[in-house]
Amino acid sequence: MAVNFTCYGDSSLNLCLVCYSSRGHLSDAWALQQKLFLKIGDVVEVHGAGMPFPTRTLIHLGSNQKPQTMNPQIGINQESGEGAT
Repeated sequence: MAVNFTCYGDSSLNLCLVCYSSRGHLSDAWALQQKLFLKIGDVVEVHGAGMPFPTRTLIHLGSNQKPQTMNPQIGINQESGEGAT
């Protein structure tokens, strides 16, 4: 396994994680990589940090309504607190 810091993202530190399986099967390497990514997320969360998720603000031209930001992970309107439909 190799882990390298590759660059700074907009709201992230980007890493490259390369996994090899001793069995030589690609599916085993993908499963190992998935487990490691989830473990990294657990470690980040335990230490009081979170993973950044990109957000987008869409403004409809001609609309008089205030822009609303949606969290793509949970679909919640962050201004009003209502669930996405």
